[in-house]
Amino acid sequence: MSIGPSHLGVDRVRLLLTTCFTVLLSALAAPAAAQTTEQNERIAGGEALFEASNFDAALAEFEAVYGELEGDTRRYVLLWNIAHAGRLRA
Repeated sequence: MSIGPSHLGVDRVRLLLTTCFTVLLSALAAPAAAQTTEQNERIAGGEALFEASNFDAALAEFEAVYGELEGDTRRYVLLWNIAHAGRLRA
């Protein structure tokens, strides 16, 4: 039995890649520290909702944070998250 995308499942691999993208772009962005911390916590909360298959709530959280990130590079990651949550919601 090999360990790879077929073992983990495509959705888990996508979630892992999305999380990695979020962390990478968050590290590259340099907005105010307090605001960044709050938004990162909300993004992480949206990712937890997504992982729990609560796609409607994850979508709402991602969209709310997206609206607060005008000019921030993390918006591109959130667009990715919004697209996946929107595709998978009931």
